[in-house]
Amino acid sequence: GACPAHRVHVVHPWASGGDLQPIDKASVPLAAALGVDQTFNIVYSGNLGMAHDLPTMVGAIDLMKSDDGARFIFIGGGSRFDQLQQEAAVRRWKHVRFLPYQERPLLGQSLNLADVHLISQLPEFIGIVVPSKLFGIMAVGRPSVVIAQPHAEVARIVRESAAGVVVANGDSAGLATALRQLRADRATLATMGANARRAFEAQFDLPIACAQMERILTG
Repeated sequence: GACPAHRVHVVHPWASGGDLQPIDKASVPLAAALGVDQTFNIVYSGNLGMAHDLPTMVGAIDLMKSDDGARFIFIGGGSRFDQLQQEAAVRRWKHVRFLPYQERPLLGQSLNLADVHLISQLPEFIGIVVPSKLFGIMAVGRPSVVIAQPHAEVARIVRESAAGVVVANGDSAGLATALRQLRADRATLATMGANARRAFEAQFDLPIACAQMERILTG
């Protein structure tokens, strides 16, 4: 039979706010090493696979190929990561960089490369996965542009935290517009980043998740 509702408990994914903290991009050694310490960096970090909306991103990247000083940086791997690299080669995109997964001690640096992070989720995967990359992004105090349906959990968290912008699946023009607006409005960008870290410290830090699990197990 069905499990009684009072037996079901939810603990959000988490990140470690001690390990991952906001660092000014100009002070990140990896940014200088890659030559992206002075550019506007739109970062996608982690797996790019079957649950993620590649076409919407491809459309926006193409629309922004003449945006001087904007860089898309993809850090990670996955089936659609390889597909995107092939697309970049065919379209001769000069504003897109690809990096492999970074060693764990460098995760804070790689997340702090970003002025803004991209998160995406296809509608078919709502209720199956919650992109856990969101919590590391919030830990380093960066805003997210989320490509997802408005009722997706990741979209709800970003909206309620005022920690970014939500764009509908398929809306490449809307994605490009959102990124350009954030680039033009550094005050909003900074406010959303600060909101992200504040919400992270209140709800999604590792000690909070551990305390929730302890209460569930001992309650």
